[in-house]
Amino acid sequence: MTTLNRAFIKAYERSPVAPAPHASFPTEVETPPIRKRQQINWPETCESLLATAGTQLAALAAELVDFSLLGPKALFITGVRRGEGRTTLLLTLARHWSNQGKRVLLVDADCQRPQLAECAGLTVAAGWDDALTGKVSLDQAFVETVDGIAFLALRGPVAAERLKLAGVKLPSQPDVLLRQFDCVCFDAGPRAAGAGPIADRLLGNPAVLDAAVVVRDARQTAFESDTLVQRLTQAGVRRWHLVENFT
Repeated sequence: MTTLNRAFIKAYERSPVAPAPHASFPTEVETPPIRKRQQINWPETCESLLATAGTQLAALAAELVDFSLLGPKALFITGVRRGEGRTTLLLTLARHWSNQGKRVLLVDADCQRPQLAECAGLTVAAGWDDALTGKVSLDQAFVETVDGIAFLALRGPVAAERLKLAGVKLPSQPDVLLRQFDCVCFDAGPRAAGAGPIADRLLGNPAVLDAAVVVRDARQTAFESDTLVQRLTQAGVRRWHLVENFT
């Protein structure tokens, strides 16, 4: 993972179009049984980011999710290349929202090189790829933590052909997850518009996404990230944020 500097969230911009709120969901939802909660081993990069850019992070977190609005919040975080700080930003935002008493779910949607659970120091007995392919139920794939943050992690790289066999079990309608959490964040990997079947299915039904976040290294990938934003817009994502690392 990239060693972040203090300029990680020095600047960001967002699209001016705000999405319509999700339709309200039934309140009678069965919550997965809580298993032994694990302790997150927060990466030093998260601690550094909170210490050096805490104000900017709080402003970004408030822009991304307004918990006063009707409906759940689904975020899609991506980037152009690996090592730009995408997962670090995701974990740090989750910690910020958790400190506010919000129930957050982080979903690893990077089929090529999943690292969400590893970065958080968590042990995954069953990945949510196992749930998608029917080996376990979805509730068995949840990893609960003492911080109030839940994870749906992939245990390792997943071939696209394997997930395609799951058909309707892919998260084209992740309302099942959204009913149980204040915020659901998908760590989609770099170049998410072509990162794999999970990201493709989410972008194929952008009505479930409230916003997309593109993390970039402004020294090297400014043009590529602008192109990626255009691809997300063409895919139907109406609201996006551009977060600059190493500005």
